[in-house]
Amino acid sequence: MAAAEMYQGTSPELRQVAHLAVTAATTSVIEIAPLLDADVITTFFTPSSSQGPVQALGAAIASRLAEPGAAYSTADVWDAFEASYVDGLTPPLQQLGRRVRSGDRSPPLELVEQGLAEGDVDLVSRLLRC
Repeated sequence: MAAAEMYQGTSPELRQVAHLAVTAATTSVIEIAPLLDADVITTFFTPSSSQGPVQALGAAIASRLAEPGAAYSTADVWDAFEASYVDGLTPPLQQLGRRVRSGDRSPPLELVEQGLAEGDVDLVSRLLRC
C-alpha cells in the first residue's frame, strides 16, 4: 500500500522509479506468503499522512543518540536489545536477528523455517514484527 501511495503521489518523471517500489512490494508479499498464511506475521499499513508523530519521535531519538556526550549510542541501544531479546532466541533466530541488525535486508528464509521447526512460532512472529 505504501508503494502504491508513493506511485500515485509521484510526478510523471519519477513514475518509473516509483514503479520499482510497487514491483518490490509485490515480490516481497509473494515471498512471505507462507508466513502470512500461517499467521506467523501480520501486515498492516499506515498512510504517510498518519506517520508524522512517529517520524518526529524517531528523529528526536536518533538526534539525541547522535549528540556528543550522549549517555547512550545507537550501538548501546541495539546491544541492550540483543542482550534482553535476541540472546533468548534459538540459534537460528539469533543468527537471523544479528544478520538483520548488520544490514542484511534479504536474510535466508531457511533461518525462519528452522526457528519455526524448533517450535518458536511466537518468537518468530515477534522477531518479524520488530
